[in-house]
Amino acid sequence: MKQRSSYTIYVTFDQMCEFDSCNLIIATCNSLDRLDDWLLPAARQFLKEKCFGNEDERKKRTCLSFSGFPASMEKLEDYILSHGPLVQYVSVSVDKHRILAPTVSGRSLIEMLLDALAENHLNKFSWGGRYSSRDIVIIDYGRGAKHMKILQQAVPEASKDAMVKDLRTAAKLFMPHYMEDNIFPVFFDDLKQKLETPTTKCIGEKWFMDSLSYHPALMHSSGRRCFHTMLHNIYNKHRRKGSTDLDIMKMIHPAYPVNWKERVTYAKKNGNAFLDKVYNYEPPNEKNTDRYGVTVGELMRFIRNVFQHGEKVEGQCEECLADLELFTAKTFCKLLPSVLRTLLKEGLTQNYFREAWELYRASRSDKTDPWSNRSHLRTDSKWKRPCFVWQL
Repeated sequence: MKQRSSYTIYVTFDQMCEFDSCNLIIATCNSLDRLDDWLLPAARQFLKEKCFGNEDERKKRTCLSFSGFPASMEKLEDYILSHGPLVQYVSVSVDKHRILAPTVSGRSLIEMLLDALAENHLNKFSWGGRYSSRDIVIIDYGRGAKHMKILQQAVPEASKDAMVKDLRTAAKLFMPHYMEDNIFPVFFDDLKQKLETPTTKCIGEKWFMDSLSYHPALMHSSGRRCFHTMLHNIYNKHRRKGSTDLDIMKMIHPAYPVNWKERVTYAKKNGNAFLDKVYNYEPPNEKNTDRYGVTVGELMRFIRNVFQHGEKVEGQCEECLADLELFTAKTFCKLLPSVLRTLLKEGLTQNYFREAWELYRASRSDKTDPWSNRSHLRTDSKWKRPCFVWQL
């Protein structure tokens, strides 16, 4: 200030984030329009203690300039409390058991976390796992643009071991918020495992960060359903053409080695014959007593048929497609994460499956809830916090 002979105090948001004072940063962000009332007198007193100017000049010329500050900022714990439950129970029309799924707020919170980690890891920055929930804030830049920031200083040119620790800390801090009755929402078991057990070989790679940032656990039901359908259509097209430059079937098949038909049989034995009805929707022909094979391609064809024929089998309307998708996601919970990871790792989303990938990725921005018009809020005394129960 002396060098500039200026009475203006300049403060930027990035400068303030360098100091370990989360409460001060939040108070500043949330009271920018009132700073002159309480901070300007303190600034004048500061200049007086530094013998800068005289009393009249300090009173008339002192001013504050804040730049880069968001509209508001919340601590992680305050954000969770103010944005309602992160998970919800869904009573789907095709199963007698309720299915746990994330709410819109629950999906958004994990999205912000993974975006923050990806941005730093792709630029070789890391905290080495040395951050806690007290260091995490949610920043609102206005017009619906919210981001997560870890106020601890990230280290440049970080090692892959340090990045691994970041993901493990993220799982430790966030995953417990999504557990209800000792279970996780659909696909969250897989997401938790990927955060807890990354390898130094894949950490920091774009395909790996994409597999987390666009994990099926975060995606809208309609996006996952569309992706399933397009996967089968594209896969089937290249299989019929007999592609010689890439054996797609061999690359995808290891992603889901389990005999998926056992899941259909198991569901029927436990009183749910819905999948079995779809499986036998059209009788087998004389040459083949079984309409489906055991490959991943055949499972994708079966799931496509669930979406196509499911509402006919159960007499449901088109609006219940979200129920069908959620039920198949629960039944074949390892399929989509594994196939997506394989497609990204092998670079298939850049050619054969590019259109499907682009539409799937765009669906992450859909913040609607397909079950919102059939919900009511109850308080679960066991957990001492509100949770949603969806009813048909």
